[in-house]
Amino acid sequence: MRPLLLTALFFATSLRAQEPFDFYSRGPYRPAVPRPEAITGYAAGSQHTMYAVMQHYLDTLVATATDRVRIETWGRTSENRPIRALIISDPANLAKLDQIRAGIAELVDPRKTSPARAAAIASKPRCRSPTSSRHRTNRRPWRS
Repeated sequence: MRPLLLTALFFATSLRAQEPFDFYSRGPYRPAVPRPEAITGYAAGSQHTMYAVMQHYLDTLVATATDRVRIETWGRTSENRPIRALIISDPANLAKLDQIRAGIAELVDPRKTSPARAAAIASKPRCRSPTSSRHRTNRRPWRS
């Protein structure tokens, strides 16, 4: 009886795993912002997207959601294409982006973190990361 139950459970979970994920069922979303399929002509992730097509979609996203998207150019590729970052957030967060970045910079560089701030951060509970040391015991180093 147990093997039959396990086999049935396996098939039920494998069939469930094959159902496509519908990102848009979690809505509501703005109708003015086009879905990637409307620009690319195919479902996101179903095939490789060329650089120019992706840039076109990102430009469309920036144009249709101006209050929620900021675009920054961080550099250029070896093919002289822009390396861009899209910052997508709530309008209130975008308005205080410099303040948020200053707070992150304080946490990144311990020399800029006050002892009181470091103690406050250290006292907060933390979650174990899947990349923590207890999970690395059986991994081989990339280089010997």
